[in-house]
Amino acid sequence: MTNTMAPEIRVVPKIKAHRGASITAPENTATAVRLAFQEGADACEIDVRRSKDGAIVVFHDEDTKRIGGRNSLVAEQTLAELRELDIGGWKSARYAGERIVTLAEIISFVPPGKTLFVEIKDGVEVVPNVLQAIENTPTKGRIAIESFSAEVLEAVAKVAPSLPLHMTLAAQKDSEGRPIGFPASLARRAKELGFDGLSVDVYGMTPAFAEAVRVEGLDLAVWTVNEPAMLRELRALPITWIETDAPASISKALLTTDQGPGDSRP
Repeated sequence: MTNTMAPEIRVVPKIKAHRGASITAPENTATAVRLAFQEGADACEIDVRRSKDGAIVVFHDEDTKRIGGRNSLVAEQTLAELRELDIGGWKSARYAGERIVTLAEIISFVPPGKTLFVEIKDGVEVVPNVLQAIENTPTKGRIAIESFSAEVLEAVAKVAPSLPLHMTLAAQKDSEGRPIGFPASLARRAKELGFDGLSVDVYGMTPAFAEAVRVEGLDLAVWTVNEPAMLRELRALPITWIETDAPASISKALLTTDQGPGDSRP
């Protein structure tokens, strides 16, 4: 984070699990997502990509080398080939044998009242497949779409205007490697494009930017917050979601942070 945070205390943010409860379980797996909701997360963020045969799978990286041990692009493997990979053993022997799941499989067990944020990692060409998976899968929860690409979000809006859209932003760095605060113009631009919220790198967060997002009436999520010590500064900002790998511990720390008068969880 940059700059000193404003002193005003806001409503307690909601907890958004980053790739599930990924500090404990292997990221972007059914186990990690289920655990996040069991630990009380209000929402879960997952990443999706399209396989060679058109399936939308829950996976972050462009290839399966880091997780799965096969140096091949996700887009060049069929769903059956992707299912062969062990994507849990790298985390610990306890999760050996964990398999890649589809977006539809995750959607099917989102609890009532909870939100699944689906971050599309590919380009606009996969939007029809993603929307088909969402449309064809019954759920008791809520679905929102995220992307670093405005074009992807605009493509979603054209076909499914009722889906909430959230733009993801990474912090830039100056010549000395220090994070640069997000400009207020990004909040205005997101509003102009009809987006519902911004999901931003915590290291580019400033009070001025958070206020600009609030003025535009947008939701604001910050990622990735795993250290309870970061919460005291963040609590002074109008933040909707705290995104974390550790939903249980951050939720507990958030609720025990010195909240000041007039605070309450929405």
